[in-house]
Amino acid sequence: MNLKSISIVFFTLFFAQTIVAQSLSTSKDTALFLGMITMPAAAPQFNLVFSANALKSDASAEPKPKISQTDIKSMEDSLEIHPHDIDLILRIADACLNKKDMRNYEVYLQFAFKNAKKAYESYPDSFEVVYELINVLTKGGNQKGILQVFEQFVMNHPKHAEALSQYAIQLALNGQVEKAYHLVEQAQQIEPSLADIYLAAMICEVSKTMIQLSDIMSKGGSDEQMLESLNALEVDATFFENALAKGAPQSAQKALDASQLILVYYRTVIQAASGNLGKEKIKIKPIKKDLKLLSDIEKRAKSDLKKKTENPYFSYKVLTTAQILLGNIEKALEIWKKSAQHLEKEADILRLMALGYFLNLDFENAISFLEKKQEAAYGYEDNYALGRFYVYNEQLPKALQLFGTMQKNNSEDPKIECAIASVMFQMREFEKGAEGLLAFSEKYKTDYTPDYLTYFTALSHLVSGPSESACSLLQSI
Repeated sequence: MNLKSISIVFFTLFFAQTIVAQSLSTSKDTALFLGMITMPAAAPQFNLVFSANALKSDASAEPKPKISQTDIKSMEDSLEIHPHDIDLILRIADACLNKKDMRNYEVYLQFAFKNAKKAYESYPDSFEVVYELINVLTKGGNQKGILQVFEQFVMNHPKHAEALSQYAIQLALNGQVEKAYHLVEQAQQIEPSLADIYLAAMICEVSKTMIQLSDIMSKGGSDEQMLESLNALEVDATFFENALAKGAPQSAQKALDASQLILVYYRTVIQAASGNLGKEKIKIKPIKKDLKLLSDIEKRAKSDLKKKTENPYFSYKVLTTAQILLGNIEKALEIWKKSAQHLEKEADILRLMALGYFLNLDFENAISFLEKKQEAAYGYEDNYALGRFYVYNEQLPKALQLFGTMQKNNSEDPKIECAIASVMFQMREFEKGAEGLLAFSEKYKTDYTPDYLTYFTALSHLVSGPSESACSLLQSI
C-alpha cells in the first residue's frame, strides 16, 4: 500500500471514530465524507494495433469498410441465403456484442464454430478454411485450440510462409518468442516479400516488450528504479535491419517503426499515468532518446504521404500517435481529421485521443472520443472509464445511468456496485447508496474481496452505522 492509501485509511479511521451520529447530519461531516470517495480505477486496454495490411503500400491493403453493425436483421436475412458464410455469422455475432446482447452473441459464435469445424474436417489442407477456424477460435478465446490447429497445419505444410508467419504471431502472443522468431526466419527464406513475416517479427518484439514490462512491475522497487528499468528498454532491430540490407520490402521498415512506436507508446503512457489523473493537467512527454525515435518515424511517414501512397493508413496512424505522445493533442486532431475514413473508427486511436484530452482535463473532448470509440468497438472496461469521465465532468445522472445499464448486464461486478454507490454519495443520496452497496457486499462473499469493495462497504457503514464496523473493515485493508 502506498503512502497516499495509508493517509486515506488513517483519515477515514479518524473520521469514523469521531463521528457520533449514524448519518451525515452536519455540513462538515458531509464534506469530510465526500472527500474520502475515490472510485475504483479503470483498466482499459491501452494497446496499439497494426495488421499485415497496414504494412503494405498498395491500395488493396486499405482497411475494408465495415458493414453496419446495427442492421442485424438485414445480415440475418442474408444468412438465410448463405447459411455457411462464417464471416457473415461472425459479423452478426459482433453486432450482437456491440448491442450488449451476450446471449445471441454466444449463439452465433457457437454456430460459427460448428460451421468452421465442419469445413476444416472436410478441407484440412486449405489455409483459407484453417484461417476461418482460427478466426472463430480467436473470438471464443480458445488459445489452446488456435495453437493446435496451426501446429498441425505447418507440420503438414512446412513451406507455407503465411501459415508459418501466422503461427509465429500466435506463439509470440503466448510468450514463446524464441520459437516464434525461428518460424519467422523460416518464412523469410521461403517468401521474403510477404508482409505477414514482418508483422510476425513486430509481434515478437512487442511481446518481448510486454514481458519485460511485466517483469519490471512484478519486481517492484522504488519508483526511480522502475523508471530506470523502463527507460532502458529497447527494441532489437537486428532482424529488420538485416532484412532491409537484403532488399526487404517497405513493410519491413514499417514493422520496425511500429515496434519502436509501440515501445515509446507504453513507456510514455505509463509515466504519464503516474500523475494525479483527473485532478491536474499532466504534460505527456517522451524521454530524450524516444524523441529522436519519434522524429525519424515521423519523417518516414510524412515522406510516404508526400509520395501519395495508395495506402496512407499506416502513415496517418503513426503521425497521429506520435503527436499525442508528444503532448500535441490539437495537432493530433488535425491529422486525425485529415485521415478521413482511415482512422475514423480506429478504436485504439480514438481511445488514445480520449486519453490525450483527459490528461489536459478537457473532459468534454475526452468523453466525445471515448464515446466514438465505444460506437466503433464496444469495450466493457472502456465503458467503465467513460462513466468515470462523466463523473469528472460533473455529469452525475448520466454516469449513474451508464453504470446502471452495466449493472443490469453484469450484476456480479463489485467495481460497478462501488461506482454506483460513489455516484449516489456524490449526489447526496447517502442512505440509498449505502443500502445498495451493503446488500451487494452481503451477497458478494467469496474467498477474495477486492480492497475497494471493503473500502466502500466501510463508507456505507459510516452512513448507516455502526461506525465500529467501518473501523474494523478499514483496519483489514
